[in-house]
Amino acid sequence: MKRKKCKCGCGGTTKTDNEWIQGHWIRVNNPMKGTIGKSHPSFKHGLFGHKLYGVWKNMKQRCYNPNWPKYKDYGGRGIKVCRKWRNNPKIFYDWAMSHGWEKGLQIDRKNNDQGYRPGNCRFVTHKVNLNNKRMQKNNTTGHIGVTFNKNANKYQAQLTINEKSKYIGIFSTAKEAAEAVNEYKQ
Repeated sequence: MKRKKCKCGCGGTTKTDNEWIQGHWIRVNNPMKGTIGKSHPSFKHGLFGHKLYGVWKNMKQRCYNPNWPKYKDYGGRGIKVCRKWRNNPKIFYDWAMSHGWEKGLQIDRKNNDQGYRPGNCRFVTHKVNLNNKRMQKNNTTGHIGVTFNKNANKYQAQLTINEKSKYIGIFSTAKEAAEAVNEYKQ
């Protein structure tokens, strides 16, 4: 079998006679299916399979892969990953471990118009992460999660969680609807 030069999702390259199967390097001559080959670049940083490695990979996908489902909301609007993190998952891992990462927390950008970098990122619960959404350009109410319902002639409170809409209710004023959204988030 001829060895090929291949690029891994972590950014490293290697010459290998292994195969890329379902997002992982698999040793062709290894009888244990699903085990990663030792030629895989992630053996250099040792993070393959760790939750933070997945966070790092997804962060890069959102910012640099135009085929990624949420690319338009990240890379498509200029959000980038700082050079140190983008090129080295171990540096990202070390920063995350020293800045409060625990299993179950999500990475969050404090300012959604800036990229992924140490001064702009933190780890928070999913519920807290919901509070840090950017205002949509077509939002006329001035409140996240609040739209004007023309049929009811009132304000509707609704959030999107894990790509599913969560209807909260209809209110007389935008302020009441915004308070209901904030109460739901807590």
